[in-house]
Amino acid sequence: MSGTALDSGAQLVPRRPSAPDAVVASAVMQVRQNLVHPMTFAAGVLNPLMFLAIVVVPREERLSGADVTAVLSGVTLATFWAACVWGGVGILRRERWSGTFYRSVTAVQDARWVLLGKVAGATALNLVVVLASLTAGSLVLGLRPEVEHPAALLLGFAATVVSGTAAAQLVGSLLVVTRYGVALSNAISTPVMLLGGTILPLTFLVPPARWLSRTISLSWLQDFLASAATGPVAWWALGGAAVTTTVYAVLGWRLLTTMVDRARREATLDLF
Repeated sequence: MSGTALDSGAQLVPRRPSAPDAVVASAVMQVRQNLVHPMTFAAGVLNPLMFLAIVVVPREERLSGADVTAVLSGVTLATFWAACVWGGVGILRRERWSGTFYRSVTAVQDARWVLLGKVAGATALNLVVVLASLTAGSLVLGLRPEVEHPAALLLGFAATVVSGTAAAQLVGSLLVVTRYGVALSNAISTPVMLLGGTILPLTFLVPPARWLSRTISLSWLQDFLASAATGPVAWWALGGAAVTTTVYAVLGWRLLTTMVDRARREATLDLF
């Protein structure tokens, strides 16, 4: 054909995907990868059932509906965080170790949107798997949680995914820019669960630790999920979770931007 772009010698330039397209495509790809990974089963199935058995079995006959709800929300958030350490935080670390992160920062699509999609996909999958496991475990153990405000409870789970994504991206970025990422990820996992009020009630902590716990979105989400199930709904807790999540997102995005710029300019990711 005459008069076409090919005849005139023009080169076909691939269309750059929009940011939402990149996020969705990356999320779907990461979900497919994690579905067949054995750690998804370990972190999303074995861990929740183990936590549930440890907490419930010794006092099963003494648990009221409200107690069951509090236990399930705490176990959900604790095991969700543990799963995020592998599924969300670990993505950035594995991207670096495998060498794909360096190719991402020089690609046509902004690497930040690609990595955000991967972390979001892994985080959402983690919560779905954890909730499915705890639902099955509750049925086996005959637990009957109280849910007075199901719409608020669903909103709380959505907020959990958003907050988990922001936290995973922030912590993951911190771990990528240091040579001691593995040690740091192991060091922060349990303290975050303790300070988040998912394992022990915050009333068991000394006053300074209680204030520190409010910098962790898990503590706000725990309050909101428990209130959504038993009432009245603690909207102030959802507001606290929104504030801490926003701080995580802003800090994580800035750190990720610094990482990408440094990788392009100096061909290194290490900041310390």
